[in-house]
Amino acid sequence: IHEVKRQQQVLPPVCCNRNCIRPKQKNRLSLCQYCFGPFWITEDDPKNAKLMQRVARKLHSQLTVGCGNAWCRNKYCATSTNDPKDATTAASLLIPMIKNLPKELASYNPNPELYFCVDESVTRKKFLAETLASQSDGKYDLGWCVVAIENSQEDLDRAQLWLDRNAPRRNVKY
Repeated sequence: IHEVKRQQQVLPPVCCNRNCIRPKQKNRLSLCQYCFGPFWITEDDPKNAKLMQRVARKLHSQLTVGCGNAWCRNKYCATSTNDPKDATTAASLLIPMIKNLPKELASYNPNPELYFCVDESVTRKKFLAETLASQSDGKYDLGWCVVAIENSQEDLDRAQLWLDRNAPRRNVKY
């Protein structure tokens, strides 16, 4: 019975920032509270125009200037890639990234694909979780690897033990 219960466990949905591992919250972008913070405004924005501007400005800034954090692993950040873009190139990269955002924002359950820089702790935990996932040959979802890393105080050996004892395995049916 324990094995059946383990396989039926469900993770909470993750933040729509592809660099983040925190649970998503109820907001227009389906981001966690930390990622959504810079986009929160008190003004009425029924057509999401101001929100779209803020997202575009943030992404453009990441592409041209970067976040300045040496630990950053965001593929759309000038600091991470060590390749700052000029304003025009950044704009041309930005357009496809936000093209579908209005449609996503209008949907009942938005799931945009966004790439914002995150803090060092999240970056480190995501890296460790990805390492753990690759070491387990795809036996566990990345989300469960994140939970294991958090439960083991970022110790990979203890995280692997936690996974083996607690996490549902992929492709197991009951």
